Amino acid sequence: MSDERMSTPAVSAEALMQIALELVDLDHVPGDSKTYVSGDGIQRVPLGLDIGTGELPFARQRVGFSLV
Repeated sequence: MSDERMSTPAVSAEALMQIALELVDLDHVPGDSKTYVSGDGIQRVPLGLDIGTGELPFARQRVGFSLV
């Protein structure tokens, strides 16, 4: 693992949701979004629009992704 990845701060799923809400200037989680599994120590996340079930196997097989 590279030194850069090891020094990347880890965050929680709740903190990531709060960051996303702030980026789009919302004060509540939209109805089509949800944190299903709470988690800590998250470092790598694939981002995209309309992530669906087709992307889940990719994220599971891809080493290093903490969540989708």
